[in-house]
Amino acid sequence: MNRTNLKRVMIFIFTAFIISGCGNQTYTDACHLKVQQDAKYTAEIVSTEVESKGFDYKRVYGTAKLQNGIGAWTNYSYNCAFTGKTITHFKLNKGW
Repeated sequence: MNRTNLKRVMIFIFTAFIISGCGNQTYTDACHLKVQQDAKYTAEIVSTEVESKGFDYKRVYGTAKLQNGIGAWTNYSYNCAFTGKTITHFKLNKGW
């Protein structure tokens, strides 16, 4: 395979990677970990969405149920904003 064809294959793979949303698991895992860390007791993730804006900004958001000290569950929404691989904003709000 010559250099031109190799370059085309690499561009195709990179484009497919971006379009398919592969690589979002790292962001999702980091955000879910932050929800777990902010929960006083148990947290259960109910839903998750990932939104991309350009190559450097992603937002992960969704809903979770957090347990209180007597075992009752309360609904929460969460939102993580990333620049690169760093969480630059995190919000956990009571209610869906």
